[in-house]
Amino acid sequence: MSHTATVKTAQFKDAQDIVNACKELQKDGVNCYVEFNAVPRMWTENQIGRDLGYDKHPTDECEVVVRIPDAFYDVGFIRTEEGNLMPVFDDYNGQAMMRHDNMGSKPVRDVLGAKFEGRIEHWNGLREESEDNEGSQQLRHSIGRLMQGIHKSQAIRRAQAMGHYVMGSTTDENGHVHVKVGIPD
Repeated sequence: MSHTATVKTAQFKDAQDIVNACKELQKDGVNCYVEFNAVPRMWTENQIGRDLGYDKHPTDECEVVVRIPDAFYDVGFIRTEEGNLMPVFDDYNGQAMMRHDNMGSKPVRDVLGAKFEGRIEHWNGLREESEDNEGSQQLRHSIGRLMQGIHKSQAIRRAQAMGHYVMGSTTDENGHVHVKVGIPD
């Protein structure tokens, strides 16, 4: 049994959005940083290749890795055939059995968990269910805070590319990111 999870609905291509999201998380007190072309900490070695296919991922090296020293494991990002950066991480919530150097003491969701629209897919096809009884797509996503930051960065960079300026941003109770922009005169 593995705990490998992905967010296949992730639609971003620029690693700068991950870097920007980590900077925001750091401002909020989250101990994290980005490494490029690195292997994320996971339950076992070769976990990504084993669970997602050695033909596509012969090693566990990811294009981008968000290191989370306070958590058991990290979040890696691999490039999909469509060119998107897809998060892949170990979503195990129990005590880590395989110890790594400088391993944290919490599951990833205890560090980065927040509501976010988007399903986590586990390697065996299981999906996280929503927290409410009304079938809402909003759920406490294991890496919700990171995904919110990535989407915020995307929105800001797009607005700036169109010549707008950013007046502020908020995240509502459902995990939706709102960026307020102004249009120059």
